[in-house]
Amino acid sequence: MKDNLRSLFLTKRKQIDASSKILLDDKIYNNFINSEFYKNTDRILLYSSTKCEVCTEKIFKKAIADHKTVAFPLCDTENLTMDFYSIKSEKELFLSHYNILAPKLNPENLIIPNQNDVIIVPAILYNLQGFRIGYGKGYYDRYLTSHKIKSVGIIYEDYILDSTFNTLFDKNVNTIISEEREITIDKL
Repeated sequence: MKDNLRSLFLTKRKQIDASSKILLDDKIYNNFINSEFYKNTDRILLYSSTKCEVCTEKIFKKAIADHKTVAFPLCDTENLTMDFYSIKSEKELFLSHYNILAPKLNPENLIIPNQNDVIIVPAILYNLQGFRIGYGKGYYDRYLTSHKIKSVGIIYEDYILDSTFNTLFDKNVNTIISEEREITIDKL
């Protein structure tokens, strides 16, 4: 079921026209930066979005301008784990595994998260319980299981389903933010 939903919604998401995507991304950006999650944290664990995901570039720039620490994931594909490393400029990212931008391995920039930090969790779709279908490797599920951190899913409203598709190993986010609303699932 998850594989079918993943394939269907990836195809659907790739068909969003560019002008609509810009408008949706801007609304999600505004909803996020006006949320208590953004306002009440000094550190954001972000991801570098691909062209068909909700754009995170403006979130990065705003957080840096607001003197927040921003970190991006670096995946260890051998152990299927990831860690986050802080950066100050997008120029510090390189094309890594899975064709995504990631920071260089630099122990000085390793972020050990705490419950005041916020992690933005990518997804292809979410359900109303905050469970997600991602890209199928489980990096974020494992990370959220092993770190007590506030988690936010940013996603287009049409990609929030009222259905159950989670498994035993899935970890839900605390909140989902779309262009239309903020759905609180679980307060940390």
